[in-house]
Amino acid sequence: MVIELCGLSGDGKTQLCFTISAHVAAALKQSVHYVDTKGDFSAQRVLGIIKHKNIPEEECAAALERIQVTRISDIYELLRFLHHLKSCLGEDESIPPRVVIVDSVPPLYFPFMASDTNQGFGLLNNMMSMMKVMATEYHILFIVVNLASTFVEAEVCDNEGAEDNRDAITSDVRPMLGKYWLHAPNMRLLVSKLNSEAAQRLIRVTKSTYLQTGASCVVCVSENGVV
Repeated sequence: MVIELCGLSGDGKTQLCFTISAHVAAALKQSVHYVDTKGDFSAQRVLGIIKHKNIPEEECAAALERIQVTRISDIYELLRFLHHLKSCLGEDESIPPRVVIVDSVPPLYFPFMASDTNQGFGLLNNMMSMMKVMATEYHILFIVVNLASTFVEAEVCDNEGAEDNRDAITSDVRPMLGKYWLHAPNMRLLVSKLNSEAAQRLIRVTKSTYLQTGASCVVCVSENGVV
């Protein structure tokens, strides 16, 4: 399965990725591939989340070692990484990772937005195709992080009342990467700030073939991760 975490900048997508990585590595004791395209992976932060799980000190370091971080600067490097991963999975003694996280995709696509968008879409489709093949054949969960933009209708701007406008803005958050990307992931989760509480986030299902669209839950970003 390919799951997309989508949201505005600063809404907690990376913190959620850190928490998922810590849970898989510490609680499930399985490996994670973390693809960092922004250069902001924090081993100290992930280790802090692991330590809050009340596991023995010696197991914390072992759990952190199960998270393999690959720093990537362009989409061609990501494609080479996926090809390499797929070739390794074809070996008899290779153990597939439980989760592969790509945080995030837009920085890899932005260079194509001002030039040949068809080439960019082609590369994104290639990336998604490889992910879906490996997800199906090796039961790997792929999590890709996407940015979102806010769109406000003209008639909404004319309405009186700042609060009404704020509600309209938050309800019209759309994922980036264009309309051709909308149907690419199997599931899309929209992460957004809840009211004025800086620590609280609303995670809502906006696309899924497994869960009911519109289903949601409230989480909190804390020292323990996203809980």
